[in-house]
Order: sequence, then structure tokens, then C-alpha cells
Amino acid sequence: MKNNHKYNPKKVDDLVIGDPDTRQRIAEYAAGIRNENLILHGPAGTGKTTAASVIAGTRCGDPDLASTYIGADFTADTFDKILNDWQWQRIRGVEVPTVIIDEIDQIKPIDQYRMRRFVEQHTWGSIIGTTNRHYTMDGPLVDRFDQVELPPISTDAWIERASTILDAEGVSYTPDIVRSIVATSNGSIRDTMRAIDDYVIAKRNVNQSV
Repeated sequence: MKNNHKYNPKKVDDLVIGDPDTRQRIAEYAAGIRNENLILHGPAGTGKTTAASVIAGTRCGDPDLASTYIGADFTADTFDKILNDWQWQRIRGVEVPTVIIDEIDQIKPIDQYRMRRFVEQHTWGSIIGTTNRHYTMDGPLVDRFDQVELPPISTDAWIERASTILDAEGVSYTPDIVRSIVATSNGSIRDTMRAIDDYVIAKRNVNQSV
């Protein structure tokens, strides 16, 4: 069982975001109310890529329509690929064509410079970048993006989502058990999902041995 994939959020309501203002802002991007280019930044494991995927998937109506690029693999040719993605989405009726660039800070400096002009020339599409290190990026490029921080997720913010997953897996638990599971993660989504996996597997092993 791999709950970290099985229970990947599909909509904004599934995202674990402790701050209500941040959740509202993410929801506005997903709904197309906000259409700016966007950088989601924060420590590792806070759900930046997941939130980007939810925004893009909601806008496109199909997560498979939204391509994801990796900053370290970005080249001058990638700009044409992004335009092709946007054009294909437009053909499919997507109002705000969107692509994701994971670890956008790893794009080479020359291509960050080129991206300034690209986003100014092509305002009909949207780029969502994710990074742990937005402060290392080209300043004028960052200024062309809205910047939303996803901080570490508190234990309280995780309680409801973790309980929903445990209910779906059909294992018994108490509120104290859920709190102890998520308290081990230090706000990391990946660590929390591993802890939930560990609990579910251990619980089933006990049940099978009885």
C-alpha cells in the first residue's frame, strides 16, 4: 500500500494547508479567479508540487493536460514546448492554459533572464513554479510572479486528513493515536504519509496474527 499516491489530493479541499488565507489564495488560483504566474515556495515536504498539480488539474479539468517540467532540465527549447502545451490546452477548451515547473530555481540564469521576456510576451498562459529557494532566483523574474509561501504543516492541520485516510483504510484508531502519528512528521507531507502507512500496515499485521 502506498497511501502517498493513493490519497494524492485531487481538489483544493483535499489539500492540507493550515493557514486559511493561503488556502483561499490557492483556491482562487485553481478556480481561475487569479491568473498570474505563480511561485509556490517553502521548505521541503510542505506540498508545493501537490498544490501546483491541484491548481493546474482543476483549471484544465484533466490533470494529464498540465505538463510538468523540471528546472534543472530546462533549456531554450522548453519555451516552445510550453507554448505547444498551452495551445493544446486552448484547443481542449482550457480557459487558463497552465504548466508547472518544479524546482524553478534550478533553471539556468540565462534562461531565467529569457523567461522574463517570455512571460511578458505570452500573458494568455500561466506558469506555476515550485521551489525551496526562490531567494536565489533572478530578482526581476521573481517580481513577475505572485509568490505564495507554504510553511510547514501543523499537527492540528493534519488531524482531519489523516483521520479520513485511516477511515478509508478501515483500521481502528483513537484521536490520540492520530495525533501521535502526525506529530512525528515535522510538517512534512511525505513523512506524514509514511507514518500513516506504517500505522496501517502494523495494524493489519496485528489483525492477521490474531
